[in-house]
Amino acid sequence: MTRSLRRAHPRAWRFAVLSALFFWAGAACGQILHTGSVFVHLSEAPENHARLGSTPMLDGRIFVADMVNARIFDPVDMKWSAPIPYQREHVMPAAATLPDGRVLVVGTNTPESAPAEVYDPATNAFTSVGALRHLRYGVTLMRLPNGEVLVLGGRAPVTSDLILETEIFNPITRQFRLGPRQHYGHAWGVTVRLGDGRILLAGGVGADSYVHKFAEVYVPSANQFQVVGSMVVPRHRHASVLLPNGNAMISGGMASYVFPYMDQVGYDTEIFNPVTNTFSMGPYMVMSRMTHALIPLTTGKVLVVGGEDGNLTFPSWTELFDPVSGTFTLTDAYLMAGRGYVVAEPLSGGRALLMGGENYYGYRLTTSEAYVPDVIVRAGFDL
Repeated sequence: MTRSLRRAHPRAWRFAVLSALFFWAGAACGQILHTGSVFVHLSEAPENHARLGSTPMLDGRIFVADMVNARIFDPVDMKWSAPIPYQREHVMPAAATLPDGRVLVVGTNTPESAPAEVYDPATNAFTSVGALRHLRYGVTLMRLPNGEVLVLGGRAPVTSDLILETEIFNPITRQFRLGPRQHYGHAWGVTVRLGDGRILLAGGVGADSYVHKFAEVYVPSANQFQVVGSMVVPRHRHASVLLPNGNAMISGGMASYVFPYMDQVGYDTEIFNPVTNTFSMGPYMVMSRMTHALIPLTTGKVLVVGGEDGNLTFPSWTELFDPVSGTFTLTDAYLMAGRGYVVAEPLSGGRALLMGGENYYGYRLTTSEAYVPDVIVRAGFDL
């Protein structure tokens, strides 16, 4: 049999022999080599005083805002810049890149920190701009088609009341003006920029402190919010991503606001169709997750990382969603640190940047790591 295979397929035979030699050479060194994905620890990371805000810059770098300063990640040399101090603290900051390459940072809980700041890459420094009309922290920033920035949600200092009034930042006047009012509160909800320019807000905790399934979209051309079909399941602390076909995916989260939450964290997903403005149930993730992230990779797939599961643990297992097959599968890459409320940004070449987050007992992580696909992985084993 061996002789006939060798004569009939000499090239295949040589390849098989070389592969076997390569395998056993690796085994002799205590290693097996194969192509896979890994997470790489990065030497430094932004401080993590009270959750991070991030935004891609025009030059491909990633801007990350902490409470007291900012840092910039360079995906080419995979390094962080030195800290860039603000003029004032910004609690639970949010960041958005402006059309001219500058970056807006917002986050306030005192009158002294009400003025926002803008980072200028040319000077590597921050300058103060206009103050928010409402003191608020934990906001979401979304850049509009005309270059202005929409300020969504957030909570009021002291009372922690949800703020439904939005604001709009004009990068030319450097001032904020009041925008339209949201129909619902969406604390711990999700925000997705759709392909047609609208902004989807879905789920979360409302002003009555109940978890809901209501959704709405902001329409830039009309400068107003419109109610759309509700999610199938109420949820908060879920994640969202825009898929290549223009639909939005919502995954995981929890339907109850009561702790402990064992067996209440979801595996399920929902798909929002921007044409019909309705939600429908989607495929199931491999693991239940909340406070996780869905990262759209340049390969078209979606990386699922971090979060908490129904057992009060922070899994290091990661998943990939393939929009073509419509399925989730576990990857061979494990997080170097399990992290909930993870902050993540896609990078070129199918890579992704992960940073910050929280672990057991609310411990804030000050580490960062990068997802790198299609590399030679060395798996050691005992002989």
